Amino acid sequence: MYWDTNYFTASVEFEAADTTAHPQSQKEIQKLEINNEQTFEEFDITVANPHGGKFKMVFFNPFYDETLTKGNNSIRSWSSDDITDTWDGWRMCWRIQWYFNQFHGGARCTSTLKYTDDAGTEVPKADATKYVYNVKMNKLINGKSFINWNVLQSGESSKVTVGDFIAESSAPISGKFQISCPNAGGDNFDSREFNYNHWTEGIQYDIHHDIPHLA
Repeated sequence: MYWDTNYFTASVEFEAADTTAHPQSQKEIQKLEINNEQTFEEFDITVANPHGGKFKMVFFNPFYDETLTKGNNSIRSWSSDDITDTWDGWRMCWRIQWYFNQFHGGARCTSTLKYTDDAGTEVPKADATKYVYNVKMNKLINGKSFINWNVLQSGESSKVTVGDFIAESSAPISGKFQISCPNAGGDNFDSREFNYNHWTEGIQYDIHHDIPHLA
């Protein structure tokens, strides 16, 4: 089987009944899975009295190191471009996700918006006094994504606050694994070690090389 960006090929082998299987025929499909519990960081940004004003979100980098002069860890804080306080969830997330992308290995976020009154009860948009943006990262990270926050208002605007973390991220998966498989004669074959994120086709190629009876 082989594929590229614009084509796909597959080979099929037919065997007569009651004959010995060809050593290269694949008689079963096996799945290799690495499963771990995944909790993604989540928090709310609340805009009280939204009316079309503008603001910027500032996040403080948890990995800041004052002894450094280059790289992300030399940056104390990050500021977004202007955000309009009546934007939908997608636009809000679009503005702030560059922080996660830059400081947390290409992470992104999603944001859902709900409209509430002052008591926090969800209401129709026309009756809302608060916009609550639920922000959720889409990648596991080490620790919290920021250690503090600030809001830079642009003229008269609404009151913007960031709530406590609703959920903190699970630790990212890490480590290596190795596959061991005996042949029909009982001789054991071990594969090389693979990183948890080794590319799929590479695992197949290396297993066939290291454990030839699985080819």
